[in-house]
Amino acid sequence: MHPGRPVGSDSVRCRLARVQDRLCRVTLNRQELGGEIDRRIQNLIDKNYMVIDLDGKWLNYFRHRTDRGGQSHVYYGIGKVLDAGSLFAAYTGDPRVAARTQYIIDELVKSRDADGYLGFWK
Repeated sequence: MHPGRPVGSDSVRCRLARVQDRLCRVTLNRQELGGEIDRRIQNLIDKNYMVIDLDGKWLNYFRHRTDRGGQSHVYYGIGKVLDAGSLFAAYTGDPRVAARTQYIIDELVKSRDADGYLGFWK
């Protein structure tokens, strides 16, 4: 096969890429990004992540497990909050954001059972 030549039947033809896909992960921090996107990310951090009630919305469910009364659809996405917090901490370099994220980790670890179970179901 020759790069750039059509491949396949006459009804379905495509071309091989002349240049290999070179997509790679790019991490940006606040100093590198700036502008409107930075403003929006910072707004998300300051007005959502840093003020949301972590205890009432998530962590108390792990600390005080109860029988959810057959509610199999209950979902507490603390992992997503933790992931966002770690990305926000890396992005900003702000020790307050990192401390809030560490708080989630510390509280979840404290809520583990002796056998290692970490969850919100009794």
